[in-house]
Parts: sequence; structure tokens; C-alpha cells
Amino acid sequence: VISVINPAKFQGKSRDSRRKTDLAAIQGALETYFADYDTYPVGALDSSQLGWSAILPSEYISNMPVDPTNTSPLTYYYASSPDGFDYELNAVLEVDTASMLNTSDGGNENSQYEVGTDLTIIPDTTGEE
Repeated sequence: VISVINPAKFQGKSRDSRRKTDLAAIQGALETYFADYDTYPVGALDSSQLGWSAILPSEYISNMPVDPTNTSPLTYYYASSPDGFDYELNAVLEVDTASMLNTSDGGNENSQYEVGTDLTIIPDTTGEE
């Protein structure tokens, strides 16, 4: 049996793993912020935009993670509800096998990995709800 390793797929899986770890770290910092202020930071940004690192003060997360490639569409997306009581944090995963995770995370965007308290804040852009 000969096994062929696809380096691009291996690298994509590695970046996807980092994306999930990064979102978990941001999510933890958001929950700590909420515990202190009874609200999440209000606004909407993606990690390629100026101001991404200012979503959370440095005492909550010392270095705000950005997507490993950080070029559209591979960026992190954050949005809160207008009242700051809910938020959604999304990332696009690269590897095809990730599509199963994207459709089972409970969100409305099948093309993205979604975490947060309300996974419908960021509108579905695919029309595949």
C-alpha cells in the first residue's frame, strides 16, 4: 500500500485547528468580559480590519488572534447584538472534511464555523439556511 500525503491539505488542517483554538480563546475572553460588564463588546468587525485588536481590552486577551492567512474570506468575524447581550464569532475552515462541522455547529451559515451565544447575528450569505 502506497500512501500519498497532500501537503496543502495537511497545512489546511493545521490552520483549521488553529482557527478553532483561536475562536475558543476569544470566546473565553468574551465570557470573562461579559462577567465583568454584563455585556459583550458592541460592534461588528473582521480580523482583517483596523480595530480588530481593540474589540477586547488587553487585560482580557493579551494578543487578539487573527486568522492564520487573514485574507478574505479566511478571516475571523465578530458581531454582537445591538444591546450587547449576545455575540457570534465565525471562521471559514479550509479543508473539505470541515464542511460537516460547519453544518452541525447550530449556526445559520453552512460555509463557516460558528460559536457564540446567538449564531444568527451574522446573516447567512449563502442562501442555504
